[in-house]
Amino acid sequence: MQYIGIDIGSISVNLIVTADDGTILSSQYVRHKGKAFEVGKNCLRQALRQYDVDFIAATGTGTTAFAPLIGASSVNEIVALGRGFGRLYPGRRSGIAIGGGAAKRVVLESA
Repeated sequence: MQYIGIDIGSISVNLIVTADDGTILSSQYVRHKGKAFEVGKNCLRQALRQYDVDFIAATGTGTTAFAPLIGASSVNEIVALGRGFGRLYPGRRSGIAIGGGAAKRVVLESA
């Protein structure tokens, strides 16, 4: 199985394709210059041409409107950050994400 995560941010579109085991197969960072949906769709088309994807999740500033357009699940940005920090940096208690529109500190709690 392969997965796509796409972040429709205030300045850029970020897309990642991962394998079932979490291995990163591909990633893109594209400044959208005010055309977030157009750039997002183009990034997605390009990834879907290369990979047989089973699931797409979208997050970020524009996800509420963008996710339904592409049939993706919408994931709250703080939830996505928390999961990502927890997976990439196990044992850490917090992380900071600095984006184009805001900075976020995420405190991770033990399950």
